[in-house]
Amino acid sequence: MATRQASGTCAYQDCEQRIAPWFKLCGTHNKAKENGEIDECPRCAQFKDASYPLCRDCHAANRNQTSGRRGKYEPEHNPMWEAADVEGDVFFVYILKLDGGKFYAGHTREIRERMSEHRDGKTKSTAGKNPRLVWFDCVDTREQAAAGEAHMKELIDKNEREVRRIVTAFLDLVREVDTSGDRDTATPPSGNAGAVAYRPPEYGRRRASR
Repeated sequence: MATRQASGTCAYQDCEQRIAPWFKLCGTHNKAKENGEIDECPRCAQFKDASYPLCRDCHAANRNQTSGRRGKYEPEHNPMWEAADVEGDVFFVYILKLDGGKFYAGHTREIRERMSEHRDGKTKSTAGKNPRLVWFDCVDTREQAAAGEAHMKELIDKNEREVRRIVTAFLDLVREVDTSGDRDTATPPSGNAGAVAYRPPEYGRRRASR
């Protein structure tokens, strides 16, 4: 963060907004901090989304330094995705709730198709467990989505109560739009996730609205 501030740049990760040297954040991110949406990373003091314990850089460094944990929380990957990813501009990190109250995290470029595969038992980890989509996040690249999946897998393993808070907050907002009320899913009655007028905070950084 010191380098970014010395150059007069907002201390929120990936924000390139120029600021006066006596400020830490640009106006937009300072307001987000006041609203509790962002806070400082405890390791590097760079500002990050408050939903995550570490900023993206520190999270990635933590994974690289701990080789034993890297395999355990390795995100889904298939070399065949790479060619198709060139045309993709939105990727998803998602959480499923399984029978018995267990959570499962994954990422995908095509969220509807991926949910259909889970329901049809195409994924060994969720087959026969009635997987239900309860949270998702939108990011710009496969790399960000994979990092988000790894983060959520570790959070499910280490701090499931925090995962429940994230899921509950998301579903509460969905219900504000979905007038049908008590639904344990992130998909509205029409099956069109895009109909939900809510976009959760992105993993790692915020992007401009479009």
